[in-house]
Amino acid sequence: MGLAFASPIDSRSTRVQRASQWPAFAHVALHDVCMETIGIDMAADPKNTAAAQLLWLDGGVRVIEVCSRTGDEELAAWLDRDVDKIGVDCPLGWPDAFVDFVVAHREQQLRRPEVEPEKWRRTLTLRETDMEIVKAQLGTPLSVSADRIAHPTLRLASVLSRRRPAVRRDGSDVVVEVYPAAALKKWQLPGTGYKGPKAVDARRHIVNGLNDALSLDWGGHEDIAVTSDHVMDAVICALVARAAATGRTTRPESLQKEQALREGWIHVPTSEDLSTLSADA
Repeated sequence: MGLAFASPIDSRSTRVQRASQWPAFAHVALHDVCMETIGIDMAADPKNTAAAQLLWLDGGVRVIEVCSRTGDEELAAWLDRDVDKIGVDCPLGWPDAFVDFVVAHREQQLRRPEVEPEKWRRTLTLRETDMEIVKAQLGTPLSVSADRIAHPTLRLASVLSRRRPAVRRDGSDVVVEVYPAAALKKWQLPGTGYKGPKAVDARRHIVNGLNDALSLDWGGHEDIAVTSDHVMDAVICALVARAAATGRTTRPESLQKEQALREGWIHVPTSEDLSTLSADA
């Protein structure tokens, strides 16, 4: 499926039309529309896959749409939307060493590792970007080669295979890989303990933190974000997408760039101050 992108002026005009549908933005001017971002909380099961879209205006941000159950066709449609940045909570690739291992195993060319077994297995299970997250003490991402996160990654890879040109896995084009737990921890909000039906109070705390820092207009979607951790993560992904679009996330160093294009790269906000998202780039 090919992608067609509107011109900047046409795109911005369309955003003004969308913004004017809501009473709070009834008098939106063309120059007030800054950006649109999408967040996707990816899962193997569509019923656990959520998406959220944010409209960024000069001095405000609003949640304009959420989807709490997202099948493959809906997911493809969200990924095809004409927005500035899409943050996806899902690995975009596998560790280079794991891919090499699988190929060598298939060809009966596997050699005994020359390093300690534990260290060798770590290179098979964690990507370069995962190890950077661990080094920064922002958590330990699930292993895409040895944990259940592989199933969402397989699904996402299938959906993204329709996209032309292909997604740059380092996040240098529209789609960017994000990790909500690390972002929340960076913003000094609960990065753990907010998942599951019993963690309503923790999600309410996150909502309050977002409201305090951003004066976030939930557009009537606040309750579902408190009820569903998937929707909550989708909103967080869209916020990190804004940070990435404005150059406020971690990027691969020069020696990591080629590897990031193959394995993917998790973008984490560089500032602990969540309110900077509302500032101009």
